[in-house]
Amino acid sequence: MNFYSFVVAMCLIIAAPVVEASEYHQYRNQRYGFRMNYPSDFTVDAPAFNGDGQIFRKNQRCMIWSSGINNLSEFKLHSLEVELKKEFDQMTSLSRGRRWVELAGYKGDDFLVIKSYVGKGAINELRIRQPRSGIPCEVATAPIIRSFKPGRLDEIR
Repeated sequence: MNFYSFVVAMCLIIAAPVVEASEYHQYRNQRYGFRMNYPSDFTVDAPAFNGDGQIFRKNQRCMIWSSGINNLSEFKLHSLEVELKKEFDQMTSLSRGRRWVELAGYKGDDFLVIKSYVGKGAINELRIRQPRSGIPCEVATAPIIRSFKPGRLDEIR
């Protein structure tokens, strides 16, 4: 490719329309203090009666759950990870931080991602479920997972 062809190609790329990422709304849990973003084209279910979480859905198989629970079982990060692994038929990834664990894989006909933050007083959790096949959700999980921030983990609520 000569210099002129390169310049023309770059101009075409720059002039191409920009595809905007879908818009997001922010959810903040008043009881546990965690927050996360969810796609604007998802509907919001009625909140849990005790204020511990929220479900967002695009349809019956494309869902996002965010919840908090009191850590009455005194889970540590490793023991929670062991329990969460039982929810998968096949795991595809596992990541850990100082106070969080993130698992992804298949459960039945669905792809599931779980990210949990663990503290002495509470556990904050995000779950994203998408169908493995059929009608796609067309939702990027990475921005949602990155937006998930823990609340008050060292307090029982």
